[in-house]
Amino acid sequence: MTLDPGNRGLPEEKELLGSTKKLNVNYQDHDGFSALHHASLTGTTELLSALLDAQATVDIKDSNGMRPLHYAAWQGKGESVLLLLRSGASVNAASLDGQIPLHLSAQYGHW
Repeated sequence: MTLDPGNRGLPEEKELLGSTKKLNVNYQDHDGFSALHHASLTGTTELLSALLDAQATVDIKDSNGMRPLHYAAWQGKGESVLLLLRSGASVNAASLDGQIPLHLSAQYGHW
């Protein structure tokens, strides 16, 4: 089963996260994207919170060195940004091309 951040009800994902210790919440696809990256990109805070509660790595990097906070800031997902920061996300962590989340947020007109 894949985690679907587009599902706003999230009952299956929450049940899966709470039902097994064998689920790798930090699994990354061939681009280094994890479920936390997807939830941050889409602003699905309920899934984001469930993943963090299940011990997902808050500063997990994709193949471009971008962390979930980069994606939330880039898309202007303020609630996700706050949740990630409260969970210990590195505000000054740079991607491979030197971008920090604040740069992306400002570049795309969100803050």
